[in-house]
Amino acid sequence: MINTVKVDYPFSSPLIYIQIDGYSKLNDLLIKESYEWKKLEEGNNKSNKGNGWQSPETLMQKNTPGFKTFTDIIPSAAALAVSKINPDLQITNFTYKANAWVNINQKGGYNAVHHHGEFHLSGVYYVKNTSDDKDSGKIEFINSRNDYYIHKLIGGDAFATSIKVTPKQGFMIIFPSSLLHLVHPNNTHEDRISIAWNIKFEKKK
Repeated sequence: MINTVKVDYPFSSPLIYIQIDGYSKLNDLLIKESYEWKKLEEGNNKSNKGNGWQSPETLMQKNTPGFKTFTDIIPSAAALAVSKINPDLQITNFTYKANAWVNINQKGGYNAVHHHGEFHLSGVYYVKNTSDDKDSGKIEFINSRNDYYIHKLIGGDAFATSIKVTPKQGFMIIFPSSLLHLVHPNNTHEDRISIAWNIKFEKKK
């Protein structure tokens, strides 16, 4: 006779899903302000490929109603994520640095494999999704530990080669910044808009 005492998941990559209350009104503002920003800025050329526009990473400095409301959410969302990862950590002992930016992927736009490893946590919030193709704009997280051969035999997400998540408007996904990820192409004629952010914690002196 054997009994399971507990199951640990060392070296895991947590994905934390957050629902934003009242997201519809907020998203209307974010859509309007994102397009206004796009008219003024050429944008960055980083992981965005194909027909995609990525704003400068200065969204935290924007004071328009939608962007300001969203950037005020980021520290609380990051603190919530930390409490799920390590309930014993006193987040009030830390300060932080953060940046954020807008992604607008038109038809064919996607984001190549990358990570944000110089930060601690990263997040992506879904402002506007394509409606007629559920495969468009999926975010895919990649296992870089070389243990996915285990998955071939016993299965389970813990050892999967990758995990694909279908975006939902009003949801935010938070993940370790070191986690490799990519965004699948937008196959529709509708723009797909998301806001990404990074945060780095520093212990207060």
